[in-house]
Amino acid sequence: MIDFPAEKGKIQQVVLRLMDAQERKDVEAVLALITEDALMLRPKQPLIRGRDDWRQDYERYFRTSISEMITPLKREIAAGGDMAWEYGEYHGTSESPAGPVSSEGKYLCVLAKVNEEWRIAAVSLSP
Repeated sequence: MIDFPAEKGKIQQVVLRLMDAQERKDVEAVLALITEDALMLRPKQPLIRGRDDWRQDYERYFRTSISEMITPLKREIAAGGDMAWEYGEYHGTSESPAGPVSSEGKYLCVLAKVNEEWRIAAVSLSP
């Protein structure tokens, strides 16, 4: 039997680790949280697929990122206990030639259980 509240707590820990990794600008810590073939869909950018693409994307992102905060609004786990999704809001600030630029929007994150650990399988961002 699946302990859904405990699993939601484990997913929350993944989200907290992601926020910590982003705050520290630690690309390797971010990569440790994703599946091998994870997808990211950023507005007006090519599809980001797999660890190499994520590494390049985050290295580029961290060069200008000042801060980012995500606020989960809802988290659900599939009946089988091996897939989950979360949606929420994000707020960020990045450096630009004209000075700091703010961004905000919504996100959808899909998680998969891999070897008994939750990993990020896909992220879609919408400004």
